[in-house]
Amino acid sequence: MLPLVFAGVSTYSLMLPLMIGVPVIMLLVLLRREGVSAPFIAQALLLLAVCVIGGAKLFSLANRGWPGDWFQPRELVSGWRFSGAVIGMALSMPLAWRLYLREVSLARLADIGALVLVTGMCIGRVACILAGCCTGAEGEGLLHLSYPPGSAIWYHQLQAGLLPDSQSWSRPVLALPLLFWPASLFAAVVMFRVNSRPHYHGQVAILFLVLHELPKAGLELLRVPVIESQLLAAALAGACGLLLLLFIRLSSQRRARAAAVEGAWAGRGSGNPTIRLEN
Repeated sequence: MLPLVFAGVSTYSLMLPLMIGVPVIMLLVLLRREGVSAPFIAQALLLLAVCVIGGAKLFSLANRGWPGDWFQPRELVSGWRFSGAVIGMALSMPLAWRLYLREVSLARLADIGALVLVTGMCIGRVACILAGCCTGAEGEGLLHLSYPPGSAIWYHQLQAGLLPDSQSWSRPVLALPLLFWPASLFAAVVMFRVNSRPHYHGQVAILFLVLHELPKAGLELLRVPVIESQLLAAALAGACGLLLLLFIRLSSQRRARAAAVEGAWAGRGSGNPTIRLEN
């Protein structure tokens, strides 16, 4: 259901090596910088890749009601949901840390995983733009595009009888990837800048939840039809990020007050007594 380019090869097939290869290489480089040995990295990469890719595919199949032809080869190059990849990463990361990556703290590993995910998302959004998926309501305007025969929205409109014939392009619809991609890119820029000088381990992962998942949840409201599971997953992830930020903020304020009280008592205890002489 995707536009065919270069002798019938779908855009997802062309982008798949980048969508998978770049994050894998990036994860390898970041873990090596943390001092993890190459054999342990290879085993961890295999575990994480299976869980992340499997999560993205299972989440997509669940959204589509577990279609009976899910085992067809075309499923290998289409039908992925980023929320499933996030869930797969979150579930597999503690296990990968316990088995292979103990040289890195779990919070730091979460930072690395967030950087890898947001990089993969930025590449994946380009594939979405080319594929004609993730669309909103019909309309006219700068962000409303018509898609060629073979695209996902073209097929939907053809099945609904909205097109005069199978050679016509789709009616103009809101191209959500044109909004999703800048949002992901902005989150990536901020996360990489903070990663260069983080205040604490886990900060980048929390920024991913707040800066990437919350805007994603808002943009999911513009999708037609709305995919409730996608919206809920992104909203819950963003809410968790906000709660973590609030917890860290309150904890730091509590520690600052405790340190101030301790310092005041220490100052009183160490003060020299004043001796007054009276005539």
